[in-house]
Amino acid sequence: MASKKIRVVKSEWPGFVKEFCNQNQFRPIAVAQGDEKIAKGAIFVGVIYDSDKSRVEVLAVGDDPARPVVSVCAVEGARGMYIMRTEDVGGDIEGLQLQGKPGVSNITVLFEGGPVAEAKHAWISSVAKRCYEARGCEPGQDMDDWLSAEKAVETCICSLCD
Repeated sequence: MASKKIRVVKSEWPGFVKEFCNQNQFRPIAVAQGDEKIAKGAIFVGVIYDSDKSRVEVLAVGDDPARPVVSVCAVEGARGMYIMRTEDVGGDIEGLQLQGKPGVSNITVLFEGGPVAEAKHAWISSVAKRCYEARGCEPGQDMDDWLSAEKAVETCICSLCD
């Protein structure tokens, strides 16, 4: 089925990215810059828009307790943002396209299915394991590791979606 691109007016980007994150968090993504695939199978966490730098960044699940998200890609000098929907009635969201400065390839983020129910739990588990490793793999503090990881992940989610 063909996709329909809908331009998001730049003045609406701040509110749009928060809503987009809320609706699409924990969906697997494939990311391309022009024709080059730069990520596949990553779990989408959010999009950050820095209006001062006109920069848009796509974030995915990471496992570092200090920074539980990773940047998949960023567009400097962003000048266009398009939501991609199916053309059928209701138009399911298929992805997002980001347009940068002239001469820079577009970034396309395509969703590869619905939200993965276990993604948040797996993310917390991965961050907790890194907490455990960071303190020298000493047994007996697994609950502290889990709670620290849960707090890091929740803080990240809240900063992107609230």
